[in-house]
Amino acid sequence: MTDQSVEKRREMKREKIKSVAQKLFLQKGFDNVSVEEITKQAGISKGSFYTYFKSKDELLKEIALGSIDALKDELIKNAKKLKDPVRSIKTFLETNVHLSEMYISGILVTLRELNFIQIKDDKLSALINEKIKDTLRDFIKSLKGSCSEEDVLLLWSVMLSVWIQIGIEKKEVNTSKLALTIWNGLGGERK
Repeated sequence: MTDQSVEKRREMKREKIKSVAQKLFLQKGFDNVSVEEITKQAGISKGSFYTYFKSKDELLKEIALGSIDALKDELIKNAKKLKDPVRSIKTFLETNVHLSEMYISGILVTLRELNFIQIKDDKLSALINEKIKDTLRDFIKSLKGSCSEEDVLLLWSVMLSVWIQIGIEKKEVNTSKLALTIWNGLGGERK
């Protein structure tokens, strides 16, 4: 076997672990998932897990930061493609609606674990929180060219409210109307 094929198999196994863990974390919450459960569903030994990740916390960090980066890339790409800030915000909201419908219990547990209640790793919580804010900041900049901290707070607050309205209150969200309201709140004008 060539070095390249060994590396490819190694990367595929690493991605499988991340995929399985992400699904479990969203379904059950980080603290309710064991390394054993991850490895069993990924079809690897527990010892093999530790050749790819030092700990479950390291795995969470990689999943969270990678997911945020992927979301950021998608948001910026959509904003450029759509060329309409209200439609871009609507797409952002629809993504959040979809996520909350599928994973609300995991989202709420994860948010609690990451920020709203004491977390074991305050550095990880702060890093993820800042990464989310950077993503929102860059998204807003792609829409209107600038971004204040109040803009970030507005979008972050609305995002959390959407999750709560969908997942807890079981209400529908009019993403078209809300997108226009957000855009107006950001001080934007319809292009």
